[in-house]
This record gives sequence, C-alpha cells and structure tokens, in this order.
Amino acid sequence: MKKLFPILSYLNIVIAIILLNVLVSSLVSTRFDLTRNKVHSLSERTGELISSLDDIVRVKVYLSEELPPEVEGIASNLKIVLGEMEKTKGGNFVVEYYDPGKDAEVEAEAERLGIEKLQFSTSKKDKFEMQEGYFGLSINKGDKKIVLPVAGDVGNLEYLIVSAIKKLEKGSLGKLGVAEEVWDLSKISEIEYLREYLANEYDVVPVNLDDTEESIKDLDALLIVGRVREIDARKIDEIRQWQEEGGSLVALIDKYRVSSQLESNMVEEENLFNYLEEKGFSVKNNLVIDKSSAIASFGGEKGNFLTQYPYWIQVQKEGVNREVPAMSGVVEVMLPWVSEMEVSLGAEAILRSSGESMTRSGEGMLSPSNQIVIPEGSEREIVLGGINREKRTAVIADADFIRDQFLKSNSSNLVMALNLVDYFSGDEDLLTIRSKKIEVKGIGVLEDNEKTIYRVVAMISPLLIIGLSLLVTNLLRRRANR
Repeated sequence: MKKLFPILSYLNIVIAIILLNVLVSSLVSTRFDLTRNKVHSLSERTGELISSLDDIVRVKVYLSEELPPEVEGIASNLKIVLGEMEKTKGGNFVVEYYDPGKDAEVEAEAERLGIEKLQFSTSKKDKFEMQEGYFGLSINKGDKKIVLPVAGDVGNLEYLIVSAIKKLEKGSLGKLGVAEEVWDLSKISEIEYLREYLANEYDVVPVNLDDTEESIKDLDALLIVGRVREIDARKIDEIRQWQEEGGSLVALIDKYRVSSQLESNMVEEENLFNYLEEKGFSVKNNLVIDKSSAIASFGGEKGNFLTQYPYWIQVQKEGVNREVPAMSGVVEVMLPWVSEMEVSLGAEAILRSSGESMTRSGEGMLSPSNQIVIPEGSEREIVLGGINREKRTAVIADADFIRDQFLKSNSSNLVMALNLVDYFSGDEDLLTIRSKKIEVKGIGVLEDNEKTIYRVVAMISPLLIIGLSLLVTNLLRRRANR
C-alpha cells in the first residue's frame, strides 16, 4: 500500500494538470507574438476595418501543398496572418485555400487570374533542383477582385489586403500622376516595383513634364522621380497653381546623375529646385558621405568584391523623424548618392545622416577604390529629406533609392515612398499598418572559449535534470513511508 501511494500521487498530479489545461484552453485562447517586428499581429485599425465590413470579402489563396523548405516558412507566415484576419469579429472576412496542382479547374482559374506557376530553386542531397508551385491569391468582394500573382511579400501582406479592400469599396484612393525620367533607355520604367504597389491604391497616370500642353489639374497628387532636363517655366507655374488649389507633391530628385561606371555629373534642372525652395527645401550642390553606409558589390579586374561604400548612406532609426506620421513604420532607409538639404518656411526634416558624416564635391569618379577619410572634427548630422505639411510637399534629395535596383533589397525604402504618397492622400489608416519586415537572425560566430562553455553546459544539463528528478522521487518516497 505504501508503494502504491506515490504512484497514485503521481497519477493525481498528471490528471490535475490535464484537467487544468483543458479548462484553461476552453476558456481562453491567447497567442503571443514573439517575432521581432510583430509580423503575426494585426494593427488595431485593421481589426476595426475588418469588423466593420458590410459584405463578404473572400480571399482565395492558390498555394501548392508541396513547396521547397525555403518557401514553407513564408507560406506558414502567410497562413498565420490570414488566420488572424479571419478570426477578427464580424465574420465577413473569409479565407479559402486551393491547390491548383491537384485540380485542373482550379489551375485553369488561377491562370485566368494571372496567377502563374512559379519556379523555386531548392537544394536536395547537395544538388540544386527546380521545383514548380503556386503562391498567389485574389481578394474578392461581390463581382470585384484584386489579384496578387505572388503573395510572398508577407511583411507587407496586411497593408496590401487593407489597401485592396479600400480600393474594392471606393474604387481608388485618388488620381496619382507619376513623372519619371528614365535614365536607362533600354527600360520603359525603373520603378516598376513601386508602380505595382501604387496601382493597388490609386489610379496611376503617367505625366510628361516636358509637355506644356498636358494638364495636371485633375490630379490629386504628383510624384516626381528623378529629373535631368530643365522643366519649362510655364510647367512650373502650372504646378504652383495646382498646389495652391490643394494638389500634393512628392519629389524624389537628384542633384547628380551617377552612371554605371560611377561617373557623377550635375543635372541640368534648375527651375524645379528653385520652385522647391519656395516650399522650404534647398538642395545643395554636393554629395553626402557617411561612416554609417551600406555594403556594395562592385566589379574589378579580379572579379566582384564587397566593400563598405560611403556614398550609400544607411539612415538608422535615430535619423528617422518618427514625430511625422508619414514616417510610421520606417525603421531605416538606404539612400545612394544623396545630397544635403536645408529646410525652412515650416518644413521639417524627416531624414538625417549619422553624426559621422560630411559633404564633398558631387562631380567626378565615385569609385570605391578611392579611399575616403572623414577628418576628425568635420563630422555632423546632415538633413537628407523633409516634409512641409502646410504646403503639402515632401522632398528626398535622392531618386535612386526608389529604383528597382535598390528597392527590392531595402523594404523600408518602399515603406517610406508609399507613406509619403498616402499621407497626402488623407488616408492615414494605411500609415499604421505599413511593412513588418520578416528578419532571420543569423547565428553568431562563437569564440573557442565560448564553444567550450556551451559544450560543458550541454553535457552537464541532462545529468542535473536526472539528478534533480531522482532527488524529488526519493523525497516523495520517504514522505510516503512515514
């Protein structure tokens, strides 16, 4: 009987734990998001929007069941985010999953929507192989739909779905003119990635600033990306009058054009820069260099090499003015070949370099092989971008940061550009749910003494656990034998 007592005690404890677990799980459903950027948590405004839906919004996810291990993690994150949206009260947000690879009709439907089969590279048994699969979705409300052919941008998924719902309800958030001067003449546009996002929210129309007959009066906002040639004074007068009537301007402009051979020359444009001074933005004839800079890849005689390139400014979170709503969600920004700016007339700085930066002449060869030393005592913070809320104008003294070449590897660049446009569109809901970057934390390299400590701890830990278990068991037996 004495031997039976400890066994019954163990059984009672186990049963009590199981019953308590069942009771708590039936009463409370709590999930903790421990990801660094709260990737799996919805913003408060998103919950309110989904709860207030007056009709069914149906998200059809076309997702292959068998995906490479490298993609399975992204697919899992996608399901978690959509699951959180579906659980929001109201019941009008519905998610459905389809595998086109298992159903010919579903496959045909996906292809009609423009969701094509993707090719993924994966490594199996030390060999690289190609694997095909589907990874897209459509957002449907009534007979209207918006399609995301590739749904892999999970960090921006909440934003994309909310902006799609708003567009399905309103038609669009306004008419946005985009005036882009393409430097690479082999391309129609160098900001295709940005255009794709803008098209989810706005009626995007091309604007030719060289055409003095083309009117901009019907635009709600104008985005200028890069400018080399002079804008006619009559066009500047039209922009001035349009802004006086409520138009919003976002100018992403360069003082210098840098070629693929890294040769820098000043742009011809003056009228636009003079006009921006009326709004409180004075862009200087220089380029900024900073010890806080990005790593760049360059080609040399012996092949490609990586180096820290001081002309590619890495603006850290300390340099982002978070008091301005348009900078919501902007963690850091990478600005290649950016110039100094001074703000006045009510304009505010929104981006600053680190305290270890300086300016230098912008013309000449900007080769990474030229050693640049920032003299001690000459370092200072430098304004790189600003916003004038009253005059409805924002200016970044760099256009390269938003080009496809730099945008895809710097998600915060996209966040900032979209934020600036959305801010002046009057839809601040979108600012609160901007990008939640998914980061993979690397494993740090350990020193030899640290490795030894980890090995010892790994060897001792099981022995300590076993010893503690035996001690507890022995104490229980003694208490039962009394």
